[in-house]
Formats: sequence, structure tokens, C-alpha cells
Amino acid sequence: MTLLSVESVSKSFGGLMAVSNVSFSVEEGQIVGLIGPNGAGKTTLFNVIAGALHADEGRISFRGKDLNRLAPHEICREGLARTFQVTRPFLGMTCYENVLVALVGRRDRVAESERPQLIEKTLDLTGLAGKQAVLARDLNLIDKKRLELARALATNPKLVLLDEVLGGLSSMEMSQALELIRTIRDRLGITILWIEHVVGAVMSLCERVLVLSQGALICEGTPKEVSSDTCVIEAYLGEADAQD
Repeated sequence: MTLLSVESVSKSFGGLMAVSNVSFSVEEGQIVGLIGPNGAGKTTLFNVIAGALHADEGRISFRGKDLNRLAPHEICREGLARTFQVTRPFLGMTCYENVLVALVGRRDRVAESERPQLIEKTLDLTGLAGKQAVLARDLNLIDKKRLELARALATNPKLVLLDEVLGGLSSMEMSQALELIRTIRDRLGITILWIEHVVGAVMSLCERVLVLSQGALICEGTPKEVSSDTCVIEAYLGEADAQD
């Protein structure tokens, strides 16, 4: 079943075409990677899908419903949640309170008596067990990323847009994050569309990979197909290997 359909979507800022005629779909149960050089338009595309920006052209649908003119909170209530590359917790709130905010805003109402158990379960799943009372401002980077994901999961999504969850993490922390992504898909049944610059991680975990360059989708396919594509190697993978 197709969860997300992006059809001929474009977005420009003045004379800069950030996303140019991009089309793809995400099937239920997949982990799909979205890679490309800095400035390729990846986060802009996420912003358009999640409603923070409106597409200039094209159509975006989720579970068959047109998202083009919905506000971000309306899209979230449809079952499409996101995280941010730069984490955005409520710094003066505890981890518990941050997840509570996400929980009370979802479409399927959760009884007040059931909230504490669900919040604790979500924090435990994302590696924040025992930190319910810790203020978000006092968390380290990986725990802020975990809290970002916990808030997304608390909305009861069908699809989560992950934006560079591995950035700034150590090798061990990356391994933990990858295992969590697998768990979210395999145990919770949540589909994932994932922007990431750690190409090896994307290739090891994703069934399909999309490649953006200068706002255009230049390739999509299995990790093997993408990693051997000449256009991708010239546009991105050669650069990524040189940085590694």
C-alpha cells in the first residue's frame, strides 16, 4: 500500500529552485533513505511534505488524502510526523512534559489515566528510561535526538520523517540509533523516510534510496543500484567517500 505520494513537486525561493519536479512514493512498511549533497533540497522537501512550506507546483498525498494546503498540525494528526535536524525540544520542560504535549495533540484521544504509562513506554523505547523528570535543556545531544523521536512517536504516526538523526553521534551511539530505527519499523510497524549523510548507514538499513542533487531527483532504487549509478557517484558518493 502506498502511504506517501509526491507528484511533480517544486519549490523555489526567489530565483533559487530548491526542489525541482520531484516525484516518488513510499510504500507501507519501508525504510526509505533520502541522500544528497548539502544544499540538494532534502530538508526543503521535508518541510513541504510536513506542511511547514507549501509547494509551488505538484501534489502531495498521504494515505490518499491531499496534503497540499493542510497546516503542519493537521498533517501530523493524519499520521505523518517528523523530527528536525536541529533538535527543537521545549527546553524548560521535562522529558515527560515534552512527550505529553505531543500526546494530547493527536487525533485518537488518550484517556488522562492512560497517559503516564504510554509516556513512560515511549521514553523507555527511545532510550530515555529514568529521565522523565530531566529538563530538556540538560540533556546531551543524543538524548535530545531521542526526545525528538519520542515526541514524534507519541503522535501515533503511520510515517515518520527522520532528518539526520545520526549527525554528531559517536560510532556506538550510531549503532544504538540504527537499532532503534529498525525497532520502530519492525515492532511498531511505522514506515520511515530518512534524510542522512552517513551513507553507509543508509545503504545498510534501507530497502530503497532516493538521491537528490540541486533540487532534482537523479536516482532511486535499491542500495546496490544507487551505489553503482554513475550520476550518483559523480554528484555525491565520490564526495562523501572523500569526506569519510
